[in-house]
Amino acid sequence: QNAERIAQLPGADRNDWLLAEAEYLLRLANQRLGLEKDWQGAVAILVAADNVLAETENPLISSVRQLLAKELQSLRAVPAVDLTGAVARLQAVQDQINELEWMPRTLPQVTATVKDVADPEAAPTAWDKFLSKALAGIGTIVRIREHDQALPAPLTPDQHYYLQQNMNLMLEQAQVALVRQQDVLYKQSIGRTLGWLEEFSIVKSAKTAAVKETLVELSVWNVSPEFPEISG
Repeated sequence: QNAERIAQLPGADRNDWLLAEAEYLLRLANQRLGLEKDWQGAVAILVAADNVLAETENPLISSVRQLLAKELQSLRAVPAVDLTGAVARLQAVQDQINELEWMPRTLPQVTATVKDVADPEAAPTAWDKFLSKALAGIGTIVRIREHDQALPAPLTPDQHYYLQQNMNLMLEQAQVALVRQQDVLYKQSIGRTLGWLEEFSIVKSAKTAAVKETLVELSVWNVSPEFPEISG
């Protein structure tokens, strides 16, 4: 209806208005891509601009449509990022954080052992028997503990709470960076979360392994692809 009313104005040419509309759409597509990094919206706007140019039926703008077709093709070649799916998976990981098994808050109980310094193959002498009794008596006071690996540092309740809160904050930061397409911040946030999982979580837990697998997969996503130039 607006187009019909404009066409009725004195000195108004329909093609002039169509060209002005197409120019506006092309500028809008550039702004959408440059400022908002919304390549899907830019593609839709470029298609709309091409449809408007087609309505003019003017052979003089065929070169413009050819250039527009090249820009559309290069823009469609940009790898798509499933932002909604990635955010949903990060939120699912957040829900699992409070259910993970963490390092024990107290040191584990270790069975005490007493080493016998006498040669087990030699026949016990009176001195060996005396030494064994003496070591047995000392063994009731002194415990010799053997560990193949270093004991993990126990987490206090406060440390346990703040660790979970920090991990949730890192995952929320990753979601914000994902939406804003800040690739460096996105990967740093996921990397710090993975580091805390490696240091403080129980590795053999099935839930921990599932969370790590999801984060590792999301960490390799390129959330800030390079966009082509469409200002031609």
